[in-house]
Amino acid sequence: NGPSGQGVMVTEVRPQSYLDQIGVRAGDTIRQIDEITLADVRDFERAMVRYRNQPSVVVLLQRGGQQYYITARMG
Repeated sequence: NGPSGQGVMVTEVRPQSYLDQIGVRAGDTIRQIDEITLADVRDFERAMVRYRNQPSVVVLLQRGGQQYYITARMG
């Protein structure tokens, strides 16, 4: 799998949650959290542990053919 096969798909976003408010949708793919490129859920969990005490992280999201960066609050 090349870079296009990497990432973790968002399966659910709680209505009225912070992620919902900033536009994250089910079906989006999280490709990267700060410096950690995500290949699978283990990488996502590793990023959450590493950055849990940070006020925010930069997330690379993909929706369809578009990729864009968002800043997500932690905690």
